[in-house]
Amino acid sequence: MKKELQTAFSSRQFMVARDFELYYYSDTRELKIATHTHPYYEFYFFLEGEANYEIEGKATPLSFGDFVIVPPGVRHRAALREGCKSYRRFVFWVKEEYLQQWISVCPSLAFLREYLASPRRSFIFHKDSVTFNSVLRDIMALLEEMHHQRYGREDMVSLRSLELLLHLNRLVHDTVQPPPAREEKGLYLNVSEYVENHLEEELSLESLATRFFVSKYHLAHNFKDHLGISVHQYILKKRLQACRNAIIKDETITNVYSQYGFHDYPGFYRAFKKEFGIGPKEYRKKAQSLARAANPPGPPGE
Repeated sequence: MKKELQTAFSSRQFMVARDFELYYYSDTRELKIATHTHPYYEFYFFLEGEANYEIEGKATPLSFGDFVIVPPGVRHRAALREGCKSYRRFVFWVKEEYLQQWISVCPSLAFLREYLASPRRSFIFHKDSVTFNSVLRDIMALLEEMHHQRYGREDMVSLRSLELLLHLNRLVHDTVQPPPAREEKGLYLNVSEYVENHLEEELSLESLATRFFVSKYHLAHNFKDHLGISVHQYILKKRLQACRNAIIKDETITNVYSQYGFHDYPGFYRAFKKEFGIGPKEYRKKAQSLARAANPPGPPGE
């Protein structure tokens, strides 16, 4: 690791930064830290040393590939074992308010927070060296941006922090919810079939997740990974296609858009035009004109 990115260890257990703090510590002296809590999230990544991580009264020996996630209010500490000569780790502190800001933009980030609030939560995770090194690359990229004054620094720091948080959410999600291969393959097909057969009903990611007994975050990732679009986009496209087919059959446009879940005409019009390039009335005229051209009336007397 680059020495210029190291920070001298401080026993301070409160944040001074507005959103988050990230530190790379490397120590050769004995450190004694009392068990404590704090009102922000702590992400701890173990690199080297002889150490245990004590959390909620339970001590776990650490090895390379371990990372710990401590939510606000949980008692914890890292404790060196006898004979430890070199102790290296990354520590990432994140305020709840900062995480909430990103969740409003990127809902996938809510998975980790909800999981840590559940009764069956775990705090310590172990990954193979390849996976763990991919996390360390994200950490180093963020740390380097924080330590250098480059053009666009603030924006890049924000993006790097988002990337790291998303990566950690995905790792924990895939650890605690690894779906069987057969279930993973069938979920998006079952959901898409259900959507097509219930376009006139209330459809949402939450209601579909409840119906298929999965978390909405798992459903969203599964659907997007297989079909390349979100559940919301898929529902919208299928409803617009149903509206188009009904309009071609000369059904009343007002009845059509309300039947398929659109609450007002302006919103329906914008979505229809974005999908098909022209408005619904123009589309019907064009479709009828093409139908007449393809099937001209025969000569008189036939």
